[in-house]
Order: sequence, then structure tokens, then C-alpha cells
Amino acid sequence: MFKKQGWSPAANPAIKAEILNEDLLKEAYKVGRYSPTNSECPPAPEIIPFWIQNNVEILGKYSDRLFDKYLIPHHLEPQLFLSMYKGFRDLILSCPDGIDSPFCLSSKEVIAVSKSIFMTLAKEKGVHLEFD
Repeated sequence: MFKKQGWSPAANPAIKAEILNEDLLKEAYKVGRYSPTNSECPPAPEIIPFWIQNNVEILGKYSDRLFDKYLIPHHLEPQLFLSMYKGFRDLILSCPDGIDSPFCLSSKEVIAVSKSIFMTLAKEKGVHLEFD
């Protein structure tokens, strides 16, 4: 109805919420654990990059929401992605192990491959990520 002269959405970005570091890391964990990802990785080497990319696209939307919604201290960004990874790892560990299936990698193998998902997500945000 009544617009202020010179007002535009780009000139007024959304205000980001402040959140305790522990709560932010819990939110990141939930992204990895409960997002609609594909936790079963096929053993075919030529398909693994597509599996990784599909999960990057899914989790990327959720990590973008975290970055859009909250003020994230720069020093906490690597921990944020590690928390997402831990949630995803726990999701994989909660599923039956595919070790006896010719169609899926074992849980241990999927966890190892899944690190690439979170390395890619972090790199897209300009965050250096290292795993122990």
C-alpha cells in the first residue's frame, strides 16, 4: 500500500538472529541427521560422485538457511559443518549396515565417502574444513 520512497528489499536485508554457539551446533547436527538425504551409497565408483553431488544439493539448501537465519561467528563455521557431518554420520550408523549387500557400501565406507559432501559444502561457503 504505502511504500517508503527509495525502499527496496535488497537495501533492507533480513535481520539475522543471534543464537548461542551450542544451540547453533545442535541445529547444524539436526540438519545432517534429519534432512531428506540419501544415506545409502551405491558401490559403483562411477555413481559415487553423483551420490555426493545429490547430497550436496540437498544439504546445501539447509546450510544456506542456517547462514541466512543466524549470525554465525567466522571461527565457528568449520564446527558448523563438522556438526552437520556428525549428524549425517549418526544417520548412517542408525541404518542397517549394507556390508552384506552388493548394492550398497558398508556404513564405514559410506561415512568415509560422505566427508566429501561436507568438504564441498564448506568450500562453497569459503570455509576451510579438516577432519581428524
